Amino acid sequence: MAFFINFPEANKSLGPPSDMTAETCGTLAVHTDGTTCISCWRPTPQELAELNAGGSLWLGIRSGMSQPAVFLTAFQPEFAKPDTTLTKEVDAALATFAQRLPHPDYHGLRPMTGEELRRHNPDLLRIDGGLMDEHTLYFVSSIDIQLAHLIRMRRAFQDGGQPAVVAYLKPYREFLHSPETQPVY
Repeated sequence: MAFFINFPEANKSLGPPSDMTAETCGTLAVHTDGTTCISCWRPTPQELAELNAGGSLWLGIRSGMSQPAVFLTAFQPEFAKPDTTLTKEVDAALATFAQRLPHPDYHGLRPMTGEELRRHNPDLLRIDGGLMDEHTLYFVSSIDIQLAHLIRMRRAFQDGGQPAVVAYLKPYREFLHSPETQPVY
C-alpha cells in the first residue's frame, strides 16, 4: 500500500480516529487552507510498476455512508510550488552557506580537528596561511569550491526552491551545525 510522507508545506497533523491506534493508523501530515486537506503519498515500487503497466488507482475513504469530494494528482498542487525568486537576500544566504561547505569529498563527514587534518595532509594551512591549531575544528575548502557550491545551490533554488536547497545541504549538516568550524585551503 502507498505510504504517506511529510512535506515542507504541511501545516497540520491528523491523528488516527478514536477507534484506531497509532500502530494501525499513523499521523498524517497535511496542508489545509480550512476548506481542503492535502496529503502526500508515495506508491511502493510494486504499485508504481502496476500503474506504469496501466493499472488503476483506487481510493478508500473510511466513512461508510458517503464520500466527500476528493482529488488525486501526480503533480504538486499549486499551493505547494515553492517560491524560486532569487532575491538579493536569498542569494546572500546561499553565499553564507557556501562559505561553510567543505570540498565535496568531505560531505557526509564531520569537521575535523587540526591534528586530525594534519595527519591526512600536513600541507594544509588556515585561510590566513598560518598553521592549524590542533584542537580547533576545520573543514577543507577553497574559493573555487565555495563558488561551485554557490552555483549549485542557486540552480537548486531556482529548480525547486527552499526544499531543493535543504536537500542539497543535507549531506553537509555536520559542517553547518558547528559554528566554530574554520576553513583550510
